[in-house]
Amino acid sequence: MEQVQQWYRPSRVPRDGPTPSVARCPSGKRERKLSNSSGGLNHYIYGADEVQSLDFATGIDLARWYFEASPRIFHRKELAAAYGGMLRFRVRSQYGNFLELNDPLDWVTIECQSCDSGQGARIVRFVDETLRWIGNEVYMELYLHENGRWSYDPLNSAAEFTYATQCQIAAILTNVSRIAILGDFTRGGEGIALDDVAIVAADASLQPAYPLSCQQACRVAAARVPRWWTSCRWPSWNVQAIASAGRKAQWR
Repeated sequence: MEQVQQWYRPSRVPRDGPTPSVARCPSGKRERKLSNSSGGLNHYIYGADEVQSLDFATGIDLARWYFEASPRIFHRKELAAAYGGMLRFRVRSQYGNFLELNDPLDWVTIECQSCDSGQGARIVRFVDETLRWIGNEVYMELYLHENGRWSYDPLNSAAEFTYATQCQIAAILTNVSRIAILGDFTRGGEGIALDDVAIVAADASLQPAYPLSCQQACRVAAARVPRWWTSCRWPSWNVQAIASAGRKAQWR
């Protein structure tokens, strides 16, 4: 994993409510090198949960820990070209009882703090019948479009999650403020290794993949709007330029 110490740090946040300032896991983070003979992990980042905060009635963790990316890596306008592409990563459990899992399992969270006039927006890819993990080494590929089974967080405990629409996903990718990958799968302690995290743009033949119907009437805080972007109307040359930038690099 390239510059793993800048990519992800173990963080712990409460299960419910808005995202607070991130606190480090009690165990901190550890970087290890693993030979290729043991799998695809190499210079991965490792997080361990050695302290649990449980609801004694249900046995579920009240606070989950996550691998969280540094904003220096992903807070860039080129991520708009990731719509239609995918988020990829390699993960493996070093220990933990995967027969006793937390619920629900919000495996990947992507947030935009400035969306919805500064109220914020969040999409979550939950573990479900189409996406499961039992702790073995897997290489995950999560598609960043409306058929990727992303859920839109209403940011209201009285409202239900709904599947995210094209425009909701596209708006969040335009100004990402947080990417988090769940490490706290089990109700007890676990050790999770993460590697090869990348956000990949859609194929060049599909660019610009950003939905045309979503290029106006979206709501973002004015302080975060690029100078060439007025009222969320994207000049076609800018969409093409961002798509070209997406073809040149994988954001790692």
